[in-house]
Amino acid sequence: MVMGFAVLIVLCTVVGVIAVMQINSLNGSITELAEHDMVSMDYIIESKYHSTNLVLLIHKYEDGETEGVAGNFTEDYEEVVEHLTDLKIKHPDNIADLNTILSSASDMNDLANDATTGIFFLMDSYWSVEGMVDDAEGYIQPIIHTLVAAQNDTWAIANATLLSYYISQQTLESMEYFDAQDAAERTERRAAFDSLGMDAYMAMQAIRNNPLGQNPGDILTTIQTWHNTTFEPLLTATTTGLFDIMDLLESQDLAIEVEAKIVYDLLVVIEADVRAETDVGIRAADATAATSLVIVIVMIVIAIISGIVVAIPTVKGIMRVTKSMETVLVAGSEASINVSNIATELAASANEVNAAAEEIASTTQEVSQNTQSQVNSLVAINKMANDIDAHSRDVMKSTNDINKIMDIITGISEQTNLLALNASIEAGRAGEHGRGFAVVADEVRKLAEESKNAVFETGDKVSEITERIETSVDLIGTITEDIESVTAAGEENSRAMEGISSASEQQTASMEEITSTANKLGSLAEDLKAKLGESGGDGKAKEAKGKTEKQKKPLVKLSKVIRKKQEEVFN
Repeated sequence: MVMGFAVLIVLCTVVGVIAVMQINSLNGSITELAEHDMVSMDYIIESKYHSTNLVLLIHKYEDGETEGVAGNFTEDYEEVVEHLTDLKIKHPDNIADLNTILSSASDMNDLANDATTGIFFLMDSYWSVEGMVDDAEGYIQPIIHTLVAAQNDTWAIANATLLSYYISQQTLESMEYFDAQDAAERTERRAAFDSLGMDAYMAMQAIRNNPLGQNPGDILTTIQTWHNTTFEPLLTATTTGLFDIMDLLESQDLAIEVEAKIVYDLLVVIEADVRAETDVGIRAADATAATSLVIVIVMIVIAIISGIVVAIPTVKGIMRVTKSMETVLVAGSEASINVSNIATELAASANEVNAAAEEIASTTQEVSQNTQSQVNSLVAINKMANDIDAHSRDVMKSTNDINKIMDIITGISEQTNLLALNASIEAGRAGEHGRGFAVVADEVRKLAEESKNAVFETGDKVSEITERIETSVDLIGTITEDIESVTAAGEENSRAMEGISSASEQQTASMEEITSTANKLGSLAEDLKAKLGESGGDGKAKEAKGKTEKQKKPLVKLSKVIRKKQEEVFN
């Protein structure tokens, strides 16, 4: 029985260890998803967002929304670098692509922030030159209007008016140059600008060559000097002219678009790799959860069966002990009857009484030894029953530990569910780019729900096992009380046997004295027999014998019967 309970305790321990191992494995899979794959996906999404935002910020700056844009560009660039650096740590296999992305992001930052060729600097230069062009035109137009007003000849008025138109149109062409869609259109706008410049020069020459043309204060020279030294250089000067600024700005825009596409395309490739790893992690978590559930259920079933296997031999052993005690009691009863018969024979013959007394002493000694042996056996059985009770309580404690483990699994499931919910919210915030991440989060949430339901079912099974063990403990307690009662009765019988043995020794001494007296008074024996016949002694002896055969009282009263028969013999 002790070995059986030891096996049961070992099985319960194995169940606990395996359950903890499976929980740790499941926790590791969930942690891998939460701390590695999902975090990596978050880094990728953030990198895509911030790198795309770099281009949007540049376009916003070019459209004139300059408030805080340069600072936001720097912040987004730093976010991209930080997330890409973290990705290099988590995904060393993609380090080559990540280094390429970092290089492209660095190029984007240089293209935007370089002190002499950066987009922000070029746009500031463009707006500055554009302002000077507007100022220059604002300066010259009143002068041209003065020239127009001074003319009296129709052709001179027409040429002066055309001069004003050509200069205004040149300014307009510079604006159109900024909005040109491609290099061909910019070349066309540049040619138109140069042509308008020639037209303006021709208009001024026509006024000079017209005899009726007016040139008060040599105003034509002022206009031509302004056009050649102020207006056109603002647009055509190398590097600092509006046209060169726009050409370089367009080149930088194209370059930053190329780098942005490299960043985005490589992030898509890395995202596909991470999603593949995430799918593997989800499948591993599913497999671990299913395996954990099956192993725990199987081990619990084994523990239940082992408990039954251990309990059945224990109960059978207790039943065998009970039957043995019944046999001992029957043997004691038979021994008491034999002693009673021996006591009855004392009345018939003193010699037979002596032999019977010796037989009583021998028999009672054997019964005493047997009774003491049974008492010792009952004490051992009682100890085993107490051990059973203690082991059963240990098993109950193990089931309590299993319940705690189930609580841990439930907590992990709830935390995983909360994590999946947060991930779904973040995926929703990410929009179209977070759709795949939302699917992953939903799968994790389902896994957490299934794990939680499995824990609840396992908890019900553990509760059922606990109830059965409690019933077994109560039954063993009842059996223990019965064994203690039988043990007490056996000890009482043993003490009674010791009393009988002592009385038998005294009776033997008395019988020896009776024998001696009978030999000396042989002649008086016949008279004594006659007197006994007359006084009904034989009848009393028969009556005593019948009474003794029917009597099955405790052995403690046997000594009184023997003393009574002794008195009858002496009488």
